[in-house]
Amino acid sequence: MKTREELREKGQFWTPDWIAENMVRYVLTDNSDHIFDPAYGMGAFFVAAKKIAKETGKKISFFGTDIDSELINEIKKEGLLSLQEAKNLRTDNFIKTNLEKKYKAIIVNPPYLRHHRISMLDKQELKAIASKYLGKELDGRAGLHIYFLILCLLSLEKNGKMSFIVSSDICEGVFSNTLWKWIAENYQIEAALTFSGSATPFPNIDTNPIILFIKNAPPKENLSWARCIEKDPEEIKKWIESGFSEKIVDKKKITASSRLLAEAIETGLSRLPQTEIHKFTLGDFAHTMRGIATGNNDFFLLNKATVKKFNLPSAYLIPVISRTRDLTGDVIDEKTFQELDRKNRPSFLLYINNEKAEDLPQALQDYLAYGEKNNVHKTTLIATRNPWFKMERRNPPAILFSYLGRRNSRFLFNKAEALPLNGFLCIYPKSTEKSDLNKLIELLNHKDVLKNLFLVGKSYGSDAVKVEPRALERLPIPEYLVRQVGLIA
Repeated sequence: MKTREELREKGQFWTPDWIAENMVRYVLTDNSDHIFDPAYGMGAFFVAAKKIAKETGKKISFFGTDIDSELINEIKKEGLLSLQEAKNLRTDNFIKTNLEKKYKAIIVNPPYLRHHRISMLDKQELKAIASKYLGKELDGRAGLHIYFLILCLLSLEKNGKMSFIVSSDICEGVFSNTLWKWIAENYQIEAALTFSGSATPFPNIDTNPIILFIKNAPPKENLSWARCIEKDPEEIKKWIESGFSEKIVDKKKITASSRLLAEAIETGLSRLPQTEIHKFTLGDFAHTMRGIATGNNDFFLLNKATVKKFNLPSAYLIPVISRTRDLTGDVIDEKTFQELDRKNRPSFLLYINNEKAEDLPQALQDYLAYGEKNNVHKTTLIATRNPWFKMERRNPPAILFSYLGRRNSRFLFNKAEALPLNGFLCIYPKSTEKSDLNKLIELLNHKDVLKNLFLVGKSYGSDAVKVEPRALERLPIPEYLVRQVGLIA
């Protein structure tokens, strides 16, 4: 049997029994006689359906596709399905499926492949499908799981039901408004189930899952929304079988409510309901952009030893912060770089603009030749630059924010005027007054501001949150704090 690591390499994540069984319960509530799983893996949903069929006396047929040709034999070998039960399983690529085939019950844990791991040909085909049905192409950063959701909905019979477990970024990414507007206008989003960190189905994986329960029926203005506080399969079962009633669940284990669909999509289906209107956001006080993408950190990031070895001129070097774990406090200053040097960490960025190679100092020409000898100039991002060694330009930002924060998300005072790499966001205050900068730093690191990061960022496992530059500008700032520190928007 394949290990979980082998499955993960293909974007597959093992669905635990207590989740699989409750997802199956939903799609079988209207007496469907089959289930379809477009990425069946080791058949977790089929096993769950067999168990429920045995409990209820139902006869259920199994349909499925997967790209891994070995899986059918492994499922049979492990005794998960008999030869007869597995007869409708196919080795096939669902994203190239025939959309004329419809199913009454679809249940999915889609492959979670980031956009850069999708082949260019597949990405073009998927974008064309999205454009045809959604009316516009999705952002190029949409992962394979987003397209799986679209194709599954298009494969759903009228009044058919679908359970779909997926990472919350499907509700939070730059493509989410386009995607969910189309779904909300064409399908009935009956319910969404989210999870606290202690109750997550995937405790050892950095993902924040959500289960979507969707019916191919006319849309409704409200949906049922719940958060699983404790791992309790029976409470989830009660909630699903009651038609998602918030009155039937133990509130210590599941918090459930009816929620306006428009608000849920605007806020993000994975996020807690938001009814408060915020007067101020970070964008009132600063603008943001991502840090520098070098294209090859091994070549462009330099420690003191490398600078000395190649005798590189200081005029082409600038202080750089490359990773969050290099920083122990909230201030980047001279001591920060002394500590980087002590640990032999990179503290310089090779910062060349539009100069011609022949006009550069000889030591620098020699270093560039060394890079070309090692094919640095042929890597994907660098090959698009002219000249290839030209670095992205940034003014040193007064404040930095880590792109992906894990529990200790914080805003950093950049007293050293260092440039950050793209693991950080650059924050440029609109006011140049030193007193305003100090006030803004104090404001941003207040706990009531930091907790609002989850309202604008993509949430991951272990309380991690990833915030894009434009989203960070929408970070809500409590009005009482603005007045307390004396900032003027």
